[in-house]
Amino acid sequence: MKHYRITPSYKKSTIEYNIWEKRLEDGTLIRGTLEIGWRSGTFVIHVPETNEEIDEWLTARGMSIADYDDDYDLVKPQLCPTTEDDIIEFDDYDTDMLDMWDGNWEDWSVAIFGENKDEYDSEEIQEEIEEAYSEDWSEGLENLGFSEEDCYYEMHCNPIIVECDEDGSVHEEETKAEA
Repeated sequence: MKHYRITPSYKKSTIEYNIWEKRLEDGTLIRGTLEIGWRSGTFVIHVPETNEEIDEWLTARGMSIADYDDDYDLVKPQLCPTTEDDIIEFDDYDTDMLDMWDGNWEDWSVAIFGENKDEYDSEEIQEEIEEAYSEDWSEGLENLGFSEEDCYYEMHCNPIIVECDEDGSVHEEETKAEA
C-alpha cells in the first residue's frame, strides 16, 4: 500500500460538512448541514497497489476487479486524486483526516423532506438550529432532537500530493526534493 499526504494549494479551500437530521412524527425529515471552511487541512490517502489490496478497496465500494478491469461503459475509479483535480471529495478515497486549522466560516443550510414539508418554515428552523448550536454546540442540537448523521470533507483547489508513510509523515529527502 502506498500513502500520500494531500494538502491544498490555496488557502480557505478545505471544507467540512456536518449533517444533522431530525425525523418528525409525521414522517418529515429535517436535515441541517453545517459547512465549515478551513484555512487549510491535511489528509492521508491510502492507495492499494496489489490486486488483493485493490479487490478489498473495490469490495468496500460494491465492485469487483472484473468490474474495474472491464473496458465497456464503466468508468474506472481513481485510487488517488491527481494534482490536476480541482475538487476532491475525500469520501471517494481511503482517507484519514490529519488536521484542519483556522476556521474561516460556518454556514448552516436546512432542507426539509416529506409529504408535509411545505408546512414547515426552513428559515425559522435554521434560526433555531443556529441559535442552539451557538449556545451549546452539538449538545444544543441534540436537545432539539437532531442527531449527527454524517461528516465529510472536500478540497476545492488543486492539491499538493506528496508520498508519505501511513501516518502522513514525509521523509526528509522527499521534503528537500520539493524545495
